[in-house]
Amino acid sequence: MLSTKALGGGTFLFLIGVLMVGAHLFQFTTNPMVFGGGVIIAIIGLFLMASGFLTLAGSEIFKKGGIRVGDQNAFSLALLRCMVAISIADDFLDDDEVAEISKIYTHLTNNSIDDEVIRDTAAYMQENDTSIETEMLTVAGTMDKPHKEKLVIASLYILAADGDMDERELMMLDDIRLGLKMSLRQLDKIKADFLSKRELNTV
Repeated sequence: MLSTKALGGGTFLFLIGVLMVGAHLFQFTTNPMVFGGGVIIAIIGLFLMASGFLTLAGSEIFKKGGIRVGDQNAFSLALLRCMVAISIADDFLDDDEVAEISKIYTHLTNNSIDDEVIRDTAAYMQENDTSIETEMLTVAGTMDKPHKEKLVIASLYILAADGDMDERELMMLDDIRLGLKMSLRQLDKIKADFLSKRELNTV
């Protein structure tokens, strides 16, 4: 890694510079060039050490909390909320929709989810009039393009579970698009690819 090389090389140069300055101060040599050269080398070493340290520290900060692209927890939560939002667009959640949500959730996260969790999530979102657009805005920055597309595709599977796409469900899908900061062109392409593989009607 470049940062560790800079840190190691800087330390080496700094020590060489200090030894050269020390040699002149303790009169092992009276050549002023040794003193001047030692100061310059020590300064260069310090600069490299500082640069390497800051780079390492910065990478740790971003790794721990600054960049969360593809964060699994954020994706799993967003996935559940998107699918539930589509399902309750008609103010009703039936057993078939719960089963479909569970199947897709398990497939995309490799984790199972209890039916009760799905029903509780739906009840909470209905009671609190949850805005799926707002919820997606809070997590959009944690996900890359492939994860966002998976959310849309999962939503489309739920939307198409009964063979039709009604206006309320399509409006909810557009709210998801807006929350994920996805262009209408991107959504249309994903939808067209999805529809081309299934015989569905939009109303």
